[in-house]
Amino acid sequence: MRMLPNNPEPGFREVGSSSSRSPSFMARSCSLVTIGQSAIFLFLLFYSQGTAGILTAADPLQPQPNISQTAEKLEQLVEGEKILNDFRRQRLGGDYSFKFELKHMPRRGAITRYRGQLWGTWGDTGARTRVLIPGADDAKDFSMLVHNGPEPKVWSVVGESNPPSVRELDGAELFEPLLPGLIITPFDLQMPFIYWPKYVFEGTSKKLGRTLFAFLMYPPEATATTNPELGAVRIFLEEKSRQWLKAELVDKEGQPLKSFKIISVKKIGDEGFPKAIDFLDEKTRSKTRFRITAAVLGQNFAKDLFQPEYLTEEVPVVADKAFTYLK
Repeated sequence: MRMLPNNPEPGFREVGSSSSRSPSFMARSCSLVTIGQSAIFLFLLFYSQGTAGILTAADPLQPQPNISQTAEKLEQLVEGEKILNDFRRQRLGGDYSFKFELKHMPRRGAITRYRGQLWGTWGDTGARTRVLIPGADDAKDFSMLVHNGPEPKVWSVVGESNPPSVRELDGAELFEPLLPGLIITPFDLQMPFIYWPKYVFEGTSKKLGRTLFAFLMYPPEATATTNPELGAVRIFLEEKSRQWLKAELVDKEGQPLKSFKIISVKKIGDEGFPKAIDFLDEKTRSKTRFRITAAVLGQNFAKDLFQPEYLTEEVPVVADKAFTYLK
């Protein structure tokens, strides 16, 4: 089994370390935001006030990066780190709400659908998102709160008590499906790998005329212990927009376990977000598609509603006529 060594190779720098702070790496503003980083199903954006370091030499005990010749050029290494920092800082201009559909398409068997709504705001270190999926028939509602950023957390309403109780999820719970028949997990909503301090910039590639920057993110010890099958997460960022296009969870041999891929993007005014994302189990080839059906931006929600003690309270009210319905 490949394990992360206690003493990383020379060239490694931690997020926020003094060796990684440089004015040349400060992020510029971006108008097209990828909701994919933040809370829900890769859609709720991250915002970070720190800068990141880069591992220029691959750890031989971890999944090996696909280092291209361009990654060996210093200017590409510098640009790659800047793009990652820009991505971490992206955010929408205000609070927002999305109505969505989750469509699970197993390789064999019946299709399962869930419909729900999410509400998002911003904290000091990242997005804050509430997710509500009404229960069918007599089933209870699914309610979850996700805080993103360098120290992500997830809370869920649990049990049948009255009033209902709220509990923080951790450990193996983060890798369990949100609801029966789905591929998406709380870990996928957190996308904590965006902030993992140990990573390799693999280089650039071209796809459909766009330049993509690839990063291989290595899990911290706590995550590796909780999920020993997970070796790393590879993310692909588009150069111009600084938006993520795809993420791949790989095992310790570098073989894919799960992937997330943006299928379509929607723009309202000057701000854009992924309209649909596919979550694919690379082993079974079963897939869950997250699709936004209606969106409203530029809101201003009460911040208390995005704290765990208020998760059992009413969700922010948004008039239906305020939403833009998407085809």
